[in-house]
Amino acid sequence: MDSWTFWLSALANLLGSVGGVSLAFSVDRYREKYRSVATYREQLYSCVQELELVRERCENTRDRLGVGDTSVSSFDAPTLQALFNSAGIQRYSSYGIIVCVASLVAHLKTIDTEMQHFRFLAPRGLTAPSVAYVKGELDMTARVTKYVQDQLQGELKRLKHYEKRTERDAAMIADLVRVAGSAPEKRSS
Repeated sequence: MDSWTFWLSALANLLGSVGGVSLAFSVDRYREKYRSVATYREQLYSCVQELELVRERCENTRDRLGVGDTSVSSFDAPTLQALFNSAGIQRYSSYGIIVCVASLVAHLKTIDTEMQHFRFLAPRGLTAPSVAYVKGELDMTARVTKYVQDQLQGELKRLKHYEKRTERDAAMIADLVRVAGSAPEKRSS
């Protein structure tokens, strides 16, 4: 065996090893990203379902709340909190989605604290001003929850075409502020 064959064989083995290891790492990274996006997608889907329940709870509580009532529902959303704390939202979602989710998490905690306050404050039931205030807050919560739910459904559709920031982010945040501050819609009974 001459030296030329030896060096050619050694180089082929070296390139095969390095190339094989690189290929294995690339495949592993691709699989990990796919699993991570799939987990994020599942979290989004769970949040959309949970927000539907929260919105219905807000509307039902608002519609049946009256003077003298003492039982007021809780508005805890653990799946939304888990989504907000997950790495997937930081990696794959747009800035507008992060702001919407963070705002809703904070608002739901605030509304839950207010409901607890009213339960402890009025052992004989809610007064008329308290009922009006709580109904207004529940109406705003239902509107904001529906808006964020729609944005999360749009995020589910966007996942096929991954973009970190979109041009819609500023408009999405402005719409969130508008929805949170808008007057309640007239409901036909």
